[in-house]
Amino acid sequence: MKIALLVEANSIVGMGHAVRCSAIVKELKGVASFYVISLSGGLEELFPFADHFMINEWGNIDWGESYGKGVDAVIADIPFYYEVDWDEIKYLNSPLVVLDDHGGDVRADVIVNGTVVDEYHNYHLSEAVLYCGGRYSVIRDDFLRATWDCGGGDGLLIVVGSGEEAKEWIFGLIYPGSPIFFDDKIKVPLLFFLGC
Repeated sequence: MKIALLVEANSIVGMGHAVRCSAIVKELKGVASFYVISLSGGLEELFPFADHFMINEWGNIDWGESYGKGVDAVIADIPFYYEVDWDEIKYLNSPLVVLDDHGGDVRADVIVNGTVVDEYHNYHLSEAVLYCGGRYSVIRDDFLRATWDCGGGDGLLIVVGSGEEAKEWIFGLIYPGSPIFFDDKIKVPLLFFLGC
C-alpha cells in the first residue's frame, strides 16, 4: 500500500501536525510505504523511510509520475489557516483522510478530529465519515506513558504544541483583554508546557 501524507511543519505551525502523522506512520510502517508532501520540507528526520517532495501551495499538487502513481490513500494534516482546495488534493478515487482540529469546510472521505471541543466538530458541507472527540485523538505512545505533575497539590497542567500559533494561544489565555482570557474561570494554579 502506498500512502501520500500531506503535512506541514515550520516555525509558525510548529511540529504538532507532523508529529501526529508520525504516530500514524509508526503504526502503518510495516504495511505501507509513504510519500511525504509539504510546503516547507525538512521532514526527513521525522519520516526517514519516506520519499519526500515539496510543493508551492496546497491545491497545486501535480499528481503525476513523481508521486501520484499508485497512491492508495491520501492522509492530510494541514493547519486550518492554510487555504486548501480539498478537491485538488484528492487523488483520483483513492480515499482522502483528513486529520483536523477545527471543523468547517473540509471535504474528505474520512475526517478524524480528536479535539474535545464540540463546536470544533461541525462539518456542515461534508459527507465524510466523521470520527470526532477525545477518543479519536492521535497521540504518541511516549506521550501517553509520561507522568505529568503540577508540582503537587491542585493545579491544571496544559501541554501545548510548538510554534508561533501555540505561543499566541497561550498568551491569549493568560493576558487580560484577550477574547479567550481565563479571568476568574479557573481557581487553581496553571502550568504550561510549550514545545519548541
